[in-house]
Amino acid sequence: MATVIDVAKEADVSVATVSRVLNNSFMVTEEKRARVLAAIEKVGYKVSTKNKELKRNNSKVILVITGTLLEDLFSSFQDTASDLGYHVIYHYCGNQISTESAKEVVNILKNNVIAGIVLLDITESNNDFKQLLSHYPIVQIGNPLIDTTDNYIVSADDRKIAYDVVSHLIETGKKRIAIISAETEGRFVHFERDRERGYMDALRDNDLPCDDSLKFHVDFTMDGGSDATKKILASENRPDAIFCISDTLAVGCIYRLKRAGISIPDEISVAGIDNTEITEFFDPPITTVDQSFKEIGSETIKMLVSLINGELSRGRKIYIEHQLIIRKSTQKDN
Repeated sequence: MATVIDVAKEADVSVATVSRVLNNSFMVTEEKRARVLAAIEKVGYKVSTKNKELKRNNSKVILVITGTLLEDLFSSFQDTASDLGYHVIYHYCGNQISTESAKEVVNILKNNVIAGIVLLDITESNNDFKQLLSHYPIVQIGNPLIDTTDNYIVSADDRKIAYDVVSHLIETGKKRIAIISAETEGRFVHFERDRERGYMDALRDNDLPCDDSLKFHVDFTMDGGSDATKKILASENRPDAIFCISDTLAVGCIYRLKRAGISIPDEISVAGIDNTEITEFFDPPITTVDQSFKEIGSETIKMLVSLINGELSRGRKIYIEHQLIIRKSTQKDN
């Protein structure tokens, strides 16, 4: 028996678009409506309120497929979904969808009537898996795994975040600024590339050096931050500031600087990103950026529910404002 997924594949549209056509929503172009109706006839789809796919319209379950664990974000998912009458379930798979993870997600989709999906920090997957997901209403956080003209994305502006952090370092009088970034098996992972670009933008705009000798790529761990800092300290022309693309790297960086007897921020300033809890209580407290994860979570669920309800028909990307939090790792006491 043909399903709405078969109709969506034949018409080359999303399941959400098929649902909008079946519900006679005005949020569909006439060209897409005609394609869907033709596909319905071609595959022999029979409209039935007993059909499992139609039940998706009444489903109140949202699946979050995530490659990271962020308490504030997940709490916001839950609170906003609950307010809108939805329930959230999670599948953690790391940054890359392995064959095993793909099978687990397929089982979740088979055993649950999922209304829509959130993709968080997923950077790689095979094309078959992307094709499967594309038939569900999806909102992605950060750089998209599924890249189409109809993407629905909620994100922090990582390039602007990095630009603002480095600009702050420059405003405090720093002239030679290194970056500790991260790679996974030789590859950048989505936001790392944007943050490094923001770093370079700020240096260029202020006519400061941004040569390769100031760039360090390590594992995304505290040990990675410490190892990179050890190399920095061994260099002939030390920087007077270090921009770490995450708080995790910044903690490792400061640990190594303190062991070497470096005065922070007098000799070398350090800044991170993420406003993790440790940054406020570390010695010295770390300058960082709050990405407003609660707002990102809330806006993601609101957008997804609007998409599920057929209220959105074109791709949309929302950037959530961030806040620079200046602490003693970059600014001396008055």
